[in-house]
Amino acid sequence: MLRTDQSFTVSVWAQAEHFEDGNSAVVSQRGTKQGAFHLGVRKSTINGVTGLHWAMATIDKDADIGENWTVLGAAPLLTDDSDAGEWTHLVGVYDTAAKELRLYVNGALAGSAPLSSMWNATGVLSVGAAYWAADTTSGAWSDPWFGGIARTSFVTAASAGTCCCNGAVTLHDLATSLPTMISIVMVAFPDRALTDRIHVPWSYMANAASPT
Repeated sequence: MLRTDQSFTVSVWAQAEHFEDGNSAVVSQRGTKQGAFHLGVRKSTINGVTGLHWAMATIDKDADIGENWTVLGAAPLLTDDSDAGEWTHLVGVYDTAAKELRLYVNGALAGSAPLSSMWNATGVLSVGAAYWAADTTSGAWSDPWFGGIARTSFVTAASAGTCCCNGAVTLHDLATSLPTMISIVMVAFPDRALTDRIHVPWSYMANAASPT
């Protein structure tokens, strides 16, 4: 899907039905035991306040022991009362030239952090979940997203963050033009139990309500 050891930009609109008491992935890309990046919601501490934030996170190696995370979180806390049901534009950027990870929320830079390198995750681009391995485990799908996901796109370059920039590839492009080369996986978590893995055509995604 993406070469996650090179510059890339991932752009998506997300709408949460509600916020769980933990991490939720809108878009990720799987390695063997971990996802190379996680764009969505994470529970973290910012300015001394712990809670749920829009976030872009990466992990430094595809392993289940001794790995370290870099997490960028947008400062405002997310709550069901104020944020559920609202469409939000998220852009995660890895910039090899600047050696930097960036997160944009609704077109504004929400955070940046030094990141000298990333490893290349050769698995599928996943929508609505991420792959994660606890210590001494082989890993499993986790961090399910509850809500809408629209206009997911990516480009193999670092963008300015207001959009995914010209030349971006969308899920529609992949589903219609590259069916034998690309796998896109949406993970279903009915009752929070993983029961199926579905190769998602764009028509399935497009049937959801779109952001204005």
